[in-house]
Amino acid sequence: MHNKKIYITVITLFFISALVTFFLYEYEMYLINSGKNFMSVNETINLYKKKKNINENVDDLIELARLYSVNKEYEKSKEYLLKALEKEPKNTIALHRLALVYENLNDFNKAIETRQKLVDIEPQKPENHYYYAILLLTKDINVSINEIELAVKYADESDKQFYMEMLELFKNSSKFIDEEKYDGYIDIINSKFLESNNNVKLEIIKNIRSKYRNLKIEDINKLENLEKEIKNNKIN
Repeated sequence: MHNKKIYITVITLFFISALVTFFLYEYEMYLINSGKNFMSVNETINLYKKKKNINENVDDLIELARLYSVNKEYEKSKEYLLKALEKEPKNTIALHRLALVYENLNDFNKAIETRQKLVDIEPQKPENHYYYAILLLTKDINVSINEIELAVKYADESDKQFYMEMLELFKNSSKFIDEEKYDGYIDIINSKFLESNNNVKLEIIKNIRSKYRNLKIEDINKLENLEKEIKNNKIN
């Protein structure tokens, strides 16, 4: 009889512990979903990974990828975004974030390929052409200009001026580039349009060094100083 009571007590405690764990988990998920999460990024990641159906829920996969990106764990972020896209190949949020991840991994070919998919899915969305144009600066400024023209075409009146200014800068800069001068690229790098695209800026500088073989010492120093400034901004 005594052993039976002990057995019942153990089972009861186990059941209570399981219930507490379950409700604590549910409460923590509620806080996350309601924007009241006070946990660290790593704690939130671990909580998401405890979900039994994490690989079945596209929204959870995308959110987990976002958290890994916040932690600058871009390879892990890519892994979960690709899982999400296996289930929903045309999920525009996943594609947008995957393009950003590829950009942070300096895989510009993949980033461009991903942005192209977004343009194909939502051709009348000006921001898709904008992001695509930024990446195309690492390849061909004239193709980039074509995308900005499409952004102008589809933009609302409230945004049109922004894209028109961008288009004017790119066109003026391309004149220098067509004359075998790199100054046009520098104007773009220093513009507001690439303010948060440090990896693209560094890739453009890399391309300048590759394309313009006869740079003078002062030009080389200018590029080195600009590169250091961009890298410092990335760290800060």
